[in-house]
Amino acid sequence: MPPPIGRLLAETLDLAARLVPAVSGFIALDEPRSGRRHRAPELTVVAAFGDERELLVGEVLAPEAWEHDAEGGETGLVGEALSRGRTVARLEVGRAPARVAVPVRLEHAVCGVLVVIAGRGTQLAERDVELVELLGRYVSRTILNGVDVLKQNELARRDELTGVRNVRGLRGELDAAVRLAVRGRGDVAVLFIDVDHLKRVNDLLGHAGGSETLKRVGRALAQTVGAAGEVYRFGGDEFVVVAPGVEVEGARALGGKLRSAVRAASPGALRDVGTLPGVTISVGVATLRASLAARGDERRRASRLLVAADRALYRAKHAGRDAVSVATARDDSPSGTSGP
Repeated sequence: MPPPIGRLLAETLDLAARLVPAVSGFIALDEPRSGRRHRAPELTVVAAFGDERELLVGEVLAPEAWEHDAEGGETGLVGEALSRGRTVARLEVGRAPARVAVPVRLEHAVCGVLVVIAGRGTQLAERDVELVELLGRYVSRTILNGVDVLKQNELARRDELTGVRNVRGLRGELDAAVRLAVRGRGDVAVLFIDVDHLKRVNDLLGHAGGSETLKRVGRALAQTVGAAGEVYRFGGDEFVVVAPGVEVEGARALGGKLRSAVRAASPGALRDVGTLPGVTISVGVATLRASLAARGDERRRASRLLVAADRALYRAKHAGRDAVSVATARDDSPSGTSGP
């Protein structure tokens, strides 16, 4: 496990303090930008050393703070480094301390700045600027590596084919959603989804057709659920949606929206294979408040929700598919109600 980015950035500043005759400095970051701007964005200080350490960490620096440099120019030191994407230095001793600002990059975009400030009466040399630039490149690499780690962690939680979450994270995240709902006396919905007659697509167009259908289904589910929950590929042609805070009628309505979205998104041309037929989905819905028996095992609420939603899905399929069925407390009994 690599060290936290914040600690590495703080260590970089401590190194700057030892290599350059500086009394303070900081690293401030913005959201990555794909283009340069004439005015500096708001920055958040993520690491600092010297007299400013306690004052600046976590502080948001507005563009107005950098409108004038030591010589009274129109563009501030930090704003100039950000907008032009290059190092800006004031080495002479003047009305303000000598200082250097180096842009921090995330790939090709400028996302922040490293600033080193000398003591009053201390002049910085060109060698000092080169050292600060070297440290700025190290900061950029540290941030990029950290982003890469986050991307890899996220990719590991995604199903390679459909792009939705894979089943490995389902149990832990559903457990967490249930605990939060119980603690806040709220609700959580689970929707179990099955793609109807996917085998027919495979028989007609081969596995390429089936795979493309699953991709389109996964994309339609994720776009429809949006911020209301998370979509998981349970395996094969089955998906699960976990929607915290959604009560039974809202879950039923969400199931209907998912049916419509998949029906609209699945058909269409597939290069070198043919035309994908439209597919439908069957949906089983279970919610914490409406579908679980009052006297069931409280430690197994998440598992019970999944089982209840699966039993409701069975009814939707048995009734002719392309339907939404809602679980009741009967589906939470040991024997269940897997019949029609």
